[in-house]
Amino acid sequence: MKLHHLKVKIYIGFMVLLLLIGIGTYIHYSSLKEVNGFLQEMYDEHYTASMLAVTQKARLSDVRAQLLAMTGEADKDKKEKYHARIKELSKEIDDNLTQWLEKDVKVRDEKMNVMIKSLQIIWNDFRTMRDTQIIPFLYDGKIQEAKALVFGIQAERYKEMIRLTDELVKMKGKEARELLDISKEAFKKLIVFTIVISLVIVLSYLPL
Repeated sequence: MKLHHLKVKIYIGFMVLLLLIGIGTYIHYSSLKEVNGFLQEMYDEHYTASMLAVTQKARLSDVRAQLLAMTGEADKDKKEKYHARIKELSKEIDDNLTQWLEKDVKVRDEKMNVMIKSLQIIWNDFRTMRDTQIIPFLYDGKIQEAKALVFGIQAERYKEMIRLTDELVKMKGKEARELLDISKEAFKKLIVFTIVISLVIVLSYLPL
């Protein structure tokens, strides 16, 4: 009788074990998939967008520096080198904005969309005035006219573009931290469930 009772207990315990393993495997897979999804989203959207904003800020600063150097340069060949670098950086900035708005980065936040579009509008105005007025002034020897624009409205546009890129970095950083918090909570739930399953399995083999 005791042997029969033991067999029944072992059989039931084995079935419970299989059931718990099946449930645990499914929940583990779902939880890990969720955590992985959070991390993938953080990389695809938040990290990439932050890096684009940081890179854009650096290029804008470089463009500004090259133009200032060109403004104070009298040698024509050196002016040409500064101008060539300005055109190269400008293309990179344009490509960056295109990537941000149309290609690789998923921008879902409406406030962020507005900021990026504002950045693009200000950049277009900045680039147009530089190419159609400031640089022609520099080649024509009208240095004071060029400086009036460089240190006037162009300086204000530059400050606003830097402010927008800084805000974009901060915004993406905040969203990334929120996503990490959600990921941590999902991982905590996974750990708790693992502990509970382990305790149930141990208890199922204790004497009835």
